[in-house]
Amino acid sequence: ATDAIFGIRPRVAQGTAATRARLVGGVVLLDGVDLRGAHQLSLAVDGGAAVEIDARGPKTAAETLTLEDPATAINTALPDAVAARDGDRLVLTSPTAGAASRIALLPLTTTRRRRFVTRAMVTDEAAQTVLGFVRKDAVGAAGSVARVQGTRDLSRGVDLRENRFLRLSVDGGPPVDIDCAAQSPRPRVALPGEIVGAINAALHAAGVLGKVASTDGQRLTLTSPTRGQAGRL
Repeated sequence: ATDAIFGIRPRVAQGTAATRARLVGGVVLLDGVDLRGAHQLSLAVDGGAAVEIDARGPKTAAETLTLEDPATAINTALPDAVAARDGDRLVLTSPTAGAASRIALLPLTTTRRRRFVTRAMVTDEAAQTVLGFVRKDAVGAAGSVARVQGTRDLSRGVDLRENRFLRLSVDGGPPVDIDCAAQSPRPRVALPGEIVGAINAALHAAGVLGKVASTDGQRLTLTSPTRGQAGRL
């Protein structure tokens, strides 16, 4: 019944893994970097408080630093390692995957009360030197679910008197043979809601939790109850 109710041939759909927030530096540091004049940066990871970091680390007097030096300084200042070398650039990657993953590079700010001074520049900002920008956010994404979207319009019903069975495996479980007309009083004109009910009832009886089948009144959709790469139809 796959072609009759979905308009597609048998296939496999799989979800995707959650992603991590990632900032890739915009400057090439192959020849090293001079941070004697600008060495501070402010970094917040996964929504935490911003941490001001001396990107020179212990090499405060060095004229030229290698790409690994600011990476080591950043990782030493934070609970989790987020900085690494990617070719000739510095990359910041959140230790968390999913929607809660976030890397925020923030401009340094200092508040001082002085007469007649309305704005002042921060002179020791290292972010521009080592990354190529002063302020930037990166946010991860939650993993996707495996989904099969039917293309056939079933709003006026479908004839399931002969081709009425569907074989479906959810999240790597054993295949379940489903009578898609089991809840249709007139299999000659099986309606979308009846087919959805038959699919979900058969899967529930086989131990699959959640509603896998759904409809918008025209087309059927199968959605894995599991998010990420473990989701499979």
